[in-house]
Amino acid sequence: MTTLYLVSNNCVLNNLAYKSDESLELKREKRPLSIEGEQKAKMLAEFEELQDINVIYSSGYASALATTKYLADKLELTINVENKLNERKIGLLEDKTLRFFKEHQEHDFNYRLSGGESINSTKTRITNAINDILKDNEDLNILVATHSVAITSYLLNYCETGYNLDERLILNYKNNVIVDGTTNGVDIYKIIVDNNKIIDIEKL
Repeated sequence: MTTLYLVSNNCVLNNLAYKSDESLELKREKRPLSIEGEQKAKMLAEFEELQDINVIYSSGYASALATTKYLADKLELTINVENKLNERKIGLLEDKTLRFFKEHQEHDFNYRLSGGESINSTKTRITNAINDILKDNEDLNILVATHSVAITSYLLNYCETGYNLDERLILNYKNNVIVDGTTNGVDIYKIIVDNNKIIDIEKL
């Protein structure tokens, strides 16, 4: 039996002004946690459910690495960085807004911008990465720090889709809503794997 925890910390610093011509993707990768995000990362390290973690993986984003650092330090574990766990690439927005882009992708999983990823292509990348992690860490307790869209894309493999009154994507697993377009700042999904099969998913 393997237990997989997928974690996303959505409390990142937003009041940043860049004088350079760095790309949107590079800015997203380098964006640090906010003060609230750091506090939630510290709380994560004290969360009783995670005290038996055997191995930690993180995307290459600064926010994901910062989310795991306190837990890794407490448990004396190495953080394994895997860029295949990175968030969905947005690409070139041009005249489109982020809101339009996000809402459009939630209704068309093949929609993508130039240089970016669709939900379906993100799902393929994330699923392959997580499958490799599960294969290498059978019967262990695994924590993977990644990102909200990446997690949603992965969960599409196992959940029924729907939309709320605001036409935002929701995901149901065994008649329980586990993704509803809202966040608690830090979201944790517990996935139980037995004989290479997902047997349960819940949002903690």
